[in-house]
Amino acid sequence: MVAITVVISGCSGDDTDGLPGDTTTQESPPIETTTTALPQLERHDAGFALPVTLVAGDVRFDLTTVEFSNATPGTYFDDEPDLLEDDLLYVAFTVQVDPAAGAGVAHEWPAKNFQIVTGSGRVVSGSAVDYAASISATSGEPTPAAVVFPVDEREMAGARFRLDDGTNPPVEVTLTAPAAAG
Repeated sequence: MVAITVVISGCSGDDTDGLPGDTTTQESPPIETTTTALPQLERHDAGFALPVTLVAGDVRFDLTTVEFSNATPGTYFDDEPDLLEDDLLYVAFTVQVDPAAGAGVAHEWPAKNFQIVTGSGRVVSGSAVDYAASISATSGEPTPAAVVFPVDEREMAGARFRLDDGTNPPVEVTLTAPAAAG
């Protein structure tokens, strides 16, 4: 049989600071805890009937997603995007040059050429998503693209999606609510 002895020293249990002759006790200040809710990714449909098609010359834009999200524009397509306090309007679409235009045809537009015209007539230029400075299309397969707008959800009744390159007449399509099932 083996005997084990444990000796604990330096702790008298009297709550003093350990100096000889000092019998005062010290109270620790209360620990304050705060709870901060971590932001959560929010995405919700803006409530428009999709797909919506916008045609500009020999290019077709098929709007596939119109949603509000608090993801940052640079991380919108990431699995775990960085988050903002407020929602932004994201419009995702495919761009395709009409095959009849021939091979090798290419077009490019700065993201700011895409606009939302709110129901009150305010024009809001788009910004790039995922660090893309422009939207491009070439003959061939549809190309996915997206732009983001700092638009409040309350401004969207009667809103229009517009492409205005400053050279050609603007083309736009009204964003409408889905038809009621009946």
